[in-house]
Amino acid sequence: MSNKKKQTAVVAVATVLSVSTMVNPIVINAQDVVHEESSQSYERKEAPEIIPPQDLKAKAGTPLKEIKLPENWAWEDEIAILSENRKDYAARFAVDDESYDYTNVKGYHAEGHYIELMVSVKVETKNENSITAPGLKSSSRNASSPSTYAEGDIPINEQNFPDATFRKYLKEDSEINPDGNDALSAAEIEKITSLYVSNDKNIKDLSGIEKFSNLTTLWCNNTNITKLDVSYNTKLETLQCYNNANLHTLNVSGATALKTLNCFETGITNLDVSKSSNLKTLKCYNNTSMEMLNVNGAVELTSLDCHSTNIASLDVSNNVNLAALQCYSNTNLKTLNINRATALQNLGCSNTSIMSLDVSNFINLEYLSCSKNTNLKMLKVDGATALKSLDCYSTNISSLDVSRNPNLETLLCYSNANLVTLNISRATALKTLWCYNNIIISSLDVSTNNNLEDLQCFSNPNLKTLIINGATALKNLNCHSTVITGLDVSNNTNLENLNCYSNNNLKTLNVKKAVALKTLICNDTGITGLDVSNNINLTTLNCSITPLAYLNLGTNAGLTSLTMPTPRTRYLEVTEDTFSIEDKIAGIDKSKVSITSGATYNSGTGVVSDYKVGTPIVYVYDCGTANSEAKTLQVTLNLTGLKSESTISVTATLDKTYDGTAVDSAPAVSKSGSTGAVTYTWEKKKNVTEWENIATAPTIAGTYRVTATVAADDNYKSAKSTKEFTISKADSSISVTESLNKDYDGSAANGTPTVSKTGSTGAVTYTWKKKLNDVTWEELTTAPITVGTYQVTAHLAADNNYQAADSSPVEFTISKADSTISVTESLNKDYDGSAINDTPTVSKAGSTGAVTYAWEKKNNRGDWESITAAPMNAGIYRVTATVAADDNYKSAAATKEFTISQAETSYTAPKDLQAVYGQSLKDITLPTGFAWTDQTLDVGNAGINEFTLTYTPENDNYKPVTDIKVTVTVTKAKNEQAAPISLEGWIYGAAPSAVRAGFRFGQPRFLYSDRMAGTYTDTVPTAAGTWYVKAVVDGTDNYEGAESEVVSFVIEPKSAETDNQIKVPEMSTDTRLDDLVIKDGDKVLVQGTDYDVTQIQDGNKVVVTITFKGNYTGIVVQAYTSGKKDKDMQTDSSDTQKEAGKNESDKKDTLNNANLETVPTGDTTAKGIWTMFMLFAAGVGAFMRKRFIKK
Repeated sequence: MSNKKKQTAVVAVATVLSVSTMVNPIVINAQDVVHEESSQSYERKEAPEIIPPQDLKAKAGTPLKEIKLPENWAWEDEIAILSENRKDYAARFAVDDESYDYTNVKGYHAEGHYIELMVSVKVETKNENSITAPGLKSSSRNASSPSTYAEGDIPINEQNFPDATFRKYLKEDSEINPDGNDALSAAEIEKITSLYVSNDKNIKDLSGIEKFSNLTTLWCNNTNITKLDVSYNTKLETLQCYNNANLHTLNVSGATALKTLNCFETGITNLDVSKSSNLKTLKCYNNTSMEMLNVNGAVELTSLDCHSTNIASLDVSNNVNLAALQCYSNTNLKTLNINRATALQNLGCSNTSIMSLDVSNFINLEYLSCSKNTNLKMLKVDGATALKSLDCYSTNISSLDVSRNPNLETLLCYSNANLVTLNISRATALKTLWCYNNIIISSLDVSTNNNLEDLQCFSNPNLKTLIINGATALKNLNCHSTVITGLDVSNNTNLENLNCYSNNNLKTLNVKKAVALKTLICNDTGITGLDVSNNINLTTLNCSITPLAYLNLGTNAGLTSLTMPTPRTRYLEVTEDTFSIEDKIAGIDKSKVSITSGATYNSGTGVVSDYKVGTPIVYVYDCGTANSEAKTLQVTLNLTGLKSESTISVTATLDKTYDGTAVDSAPAVSKSGSTGAVTYTWEKKKNVTEWENIATAPTIAGTYRVTATVAADDNYKSAKSTKEFTISKADSSISVTESLNKDYDGSAANGTPTVSKTGSTGAVTYTWKKKLNDVTWEELTTAPITVGTYQVTAHLAADNNYQAADSSPVEFTISKADSTISVTESLNKDYDGSAINDTPTVSKAGSTGAVTYAWEKKNNRGDWESITAAPMNAGIYRVTATVAADDNYKSAAATKEFTISQAETSYTAPKDLQAVYGQSLKDITLPTGFAWTDQTLDVGNAGINEFTLTYTPENDNYKPVTDIKVTVTVTKAKNEQAAPISLEGWIYGAAPSAVRAGFRFGQPRFLYSDRMAGTYTDTVPTAAGTWYVKAVVDGTDNYEGAESEVVSFVIEPKSAETDNQIKVPEMSTDTRLDDLVIKDGDKVLVQGTDYDVTQIQDGNKVVVTITFKGNYTGIVVQAYTSGKKDKDMQTDSSDTQKEAGKNESDKKDTLNNANLETVPTGDTTAKGIWTMFMLFAAGVGAFMRKRFIKK
């Protein structure tokens, strides 16, 4: 930021200037700072204080934008109106956040580089000086003083209305300004509801219009205005500002009452009506510079016309009342959101860039135009049931289904190059269908569209199928330039115009019953005959360039325009000497034919004869009359002429034995003459004299004959020859392939066992034999049933193509079958003292032998042990039933397991069970057989508690009982001390030692006292001395209270001799005992409470003794040499003692007094002896106490 000046704006208290509301801030320019450009960042300064503008005043109803703010300030919402019920409004202060750090300033918006604050505005009352909008003077108004105005007047001047033409209009319009003066009164302004300033190119600015608060209608179209702001005209309902080419800015944001807005053909670049919640009609089309249109909040909008603009997207999903939308010719429009606009009735969106359109849920839509959308690939209309008209031509869609649009009347879907399928099957209301120039579509069926009147399906080069027989209302059909081969409009009795020309593949055309037909254009087709004799309303017919063999016009006086075909030559193949012209040319009227050359003609029979090969036949056909003028048609026929004889004979040998294949369908022949194709017919001999035709070459055995025919060619006639031949029966074979071995089952062996056979399809029969011994077999009449060894032989009867055959005998055995047995009787039961049924019921199949039973019991190891008889006691058992074998069945056995369950047990639950709190259930004695479910459980709280028992009877035949509910009465337990008090003393100032004690129940509380029999509290002592402690447990519902014995402990005083925390200052001549400060850490000790001080002087030698007491112990002695005399020291000492003894005035420092008495002034001998004694005593004391002198 090179050479960038930074300016700090300090907003001071503002004052109201003149009659405006503008506040001038005091701006202080900070020292200019020059920064050189570099890649390094610099530290921003702390943000200066922001002071909001002060003393703002205005009348209620004044827009905020008229209340001017200091530089760098702006209102958050400048269209807001000043209200008596509100005094604070949001404002923004632009900040220099590159130089100053506003990160932590409340209301800072980094993205906008501003601080948002609330600014107070005072609402002026009527008695206060009126502050009006800038430029308006406030004064009284009267006729004699035109330059003064009454309160509320608005002068018609340049300041209020900048445009001279607009001012002139306001001043001279008698309805607006009846008295014609140079100001508008409040009453006149209030009456202004409509303004009409249209068609005046001299008007360039309508500023001041915001003053007309009651304005409901504004016409300003066809002027030269460049901007228009009606945001303050909150009652405006109609705005006509169209045809203003220079209008670039239009603001309607505050005009919330707006209902009609016509702003088309202007120069605006964007339009926002999102706040116009009452807007119903909006026309903004032909605004070619408009790139943005916002209608989201216009919820009442019913009609929107925005075609021919520059918008790229349009969202009307919130416009739920929108009925008409015209957004066509917006070539940049790629996004169109109409999702919830289901009230739409008319949608025009053609010639845009949208790629898909789905109106399937738009049940009210009647008109849809989406043509010329070359990017549109998907169009969905299936649910738009009210749709009447659909234009979707010239798009990129590949399919179109309108079968679910029952009200559709008009469909224009032509020139869709990729359209493959078109479904109109159930669009029964359809009247107009234009689907021409769709190059892919191959079929079209309008047979169910019985209301269709106009069908344009021409220039569809792949259209092969056109079905119109059910379109009975059809009036116009244009189907030229397709590839259809036939056209029948005989059911289209209302058809008036038919254009089917340029259809080279069209061979047949039937218009006989199309009696309403007026115009028929069928030239350039391949039709060979045309009959319009019944089309009495026909006025125009063009059938030129067609190979017509006949044309029936009938008597048609109204046919005024007729284009006949030019004479053409047709080729006719004739192999006979004569032919009927009606057989050769279908539909021709033989009576209207007149042969002029090349043959003889019988008009009564229509037979043509006497023609020659190479000589054409020319005839004239009487077509009837058109417009009372006879019309004829000349036709030339070229014939093939007569042919020579041909010969043919079958040379192939066709006799054979039947092998399942047909004889050669094209047997060899010998022929001469014609080179035509050879065909064959086949016959079978029914009896000696009769033959019957068969369709193809024979396969089955029999006697046949074949006739070979060679077709005629251009020069030879056809010829044929017949040959007889035989297909003989073939040999057959058969063998029994099914295995008949089986176990006896009471039923016979399969009487028709499976065989493998070839040849005959005749019936198969069987013969049976039973083996009596190694050499003898006994014949049976039927298939065997019982156990034994047998053989079977199969016999195959002959059929039409094969001989009979017998199989080789097959031997088989019927063996004894398995038996089955099961014990069906239910043996499970509860113990009842009786044995199980010893012959339980069984179900058996097979053997009829005797049934026996064996019994077993499962022991505790899980093994089975045999028992001699049916069981009685409880346990798990099994029985095995065995059926003995008989002649046809083997023996069988079955085992069934069963249980004799324990019987229900009778018992009496124990009562009156007692326990003491703290016991467990195992401590309670129970009667025999009873046990606790969980004996480890505590008996619980005192009172009556419930527990569960189990009962196990002595007899195993009875069930154990669980979950027996019983109650136990629990009584309160006695409490007692379980562990003595454990507590060690501590030194004063140290943390108290942990105290412990144990009781049988409960957690103890510890109480302390300074006397054995004193009062005990829970306060832990801190002072040095002997103390007493006891433990107490309070009683509860479950146990009694308890108290321990009293235990003493000592808090030792802290030793001044050993504890480094005690600091004694070093004594000197200047030390006064009353200023002495001794500390224990940060604590200052109190003289007289924590220690005493004594001082003895011998000459200039001074000894000070500090004796600690109370919470402290020890003696500290210090000696030093003093410059003071004894008397002075004595005086100082006496003063010190007096100060120390303020609270104990009755005490005297006997030591000091003794010093005064025993050390008299001038007695140096006694003074020296006393000093030596005191020093000796002090030394002995120090030695005895291992003291040290602390400084």
